[in-house]
Amino acid sequence: MHFAPLFALFAQLAAVVFVEALPVTLPELKAADILALKPYARLAAITYCPINQIKQWTCAKCKDEPFDLIASGGNGATVQNWFVGWDKSLKKLIVAYEGTVPTAPASVITDLKFTPKPLRRDLFPDAPADAMTHNGFGDAHAASAKDVLRAVKAGMGKYKTKSVTVVGHSLGAGIAIIESGQLAAQIPGAKIETIAFSSPRVGNPAFAKYVSSRAKITRINNMSDPVPELPGRTLLKSPNNFVHAGQEIHVTSEGKYVKCPTESENPQCTNGYLITMTDLESLKSFQELFAHPKKLWNPLQHQGPFADISIFC
Repeated sequence: MHFAPLFALFAQLAAVVFVEALPVTLPELKAADILALKPYARLAAITYCPINQIKQWTCAKCKDEPFDLIASGGNGATVQNWFVGWDKSLKKLIVAYEGTVPTAPASVITDLKFTPKPLRRDLFPDAPADAMTHNGFGDAHAASAKDVLRAVKAGMGKYKTKSVTVVGHSLGAGIAIIESGQLAAQIPGAKIETIAFSSPRVGNPAFAKYVSSRAKITRINNMSDPVPELPGRTLLKSPNNFVHAGQEIHVTSEGKYVKCPTESENPQCTNGYLITMTDLESLKSFQELFAHPKKLWNPLQHQGPFADISIFC
């Protein structure tokens, strides 16, 4: 009889462990919420257009997005295209960044410079000393940071707003996440929202905590796109290991937009949907690779579509 309470306790603990082990059904975005992503995907796509078309707002996708352009820059190679302006339909101040241009060697090299780098004190005066970003992404952001900041301040004054929405795709999504921290640091009281399509991991845990506490960051990942799994989480040792910031929305192969737990790489989302760098390190043969229960990487899904918008000019 003395063991009865102990058995009861073990039974309760077993039940708790069993319940926690069950997969949680994650919430899905409603049709209206998915549709609301469409203009942001279009703005991210416009960044890939020739800069002269952006300056004149004459590209094919530009015609579907009424826009008051304040400033733009970049060359699609050594400096990623960017623009700042007022979206007349959304009634929001927008900052948008171009992603990797495969035909531009300088752009590709930027992605490969993954060694960690501290945030620049002149751009991020309130950042913790241990906050690090991907070297290439940090340099790509810094290349236009002061021009973008100047344009944002002008737009905030012209349109009497404290809210800014930053968008980007791929490398541009990484730059957008970094820019979120700069705008919050440089403009007291600014309300920053960032919508990042197919973003790679940008920095270490200290950086992720820093930007996530200053901006509402939403990352949208498409099916088996490998870019959100890069750089690998185990590529560098803690505290400089790469992690994601903000909230993930994962687009499944069934076309569902699943809202993942905030600030975690949930096994029911991208990190569990496709083979990760950690998974690859444990494989012993090609047979194991093709028999793996997770999805193989599909780079063709990197451009979307997101809310029926494919990310290209």
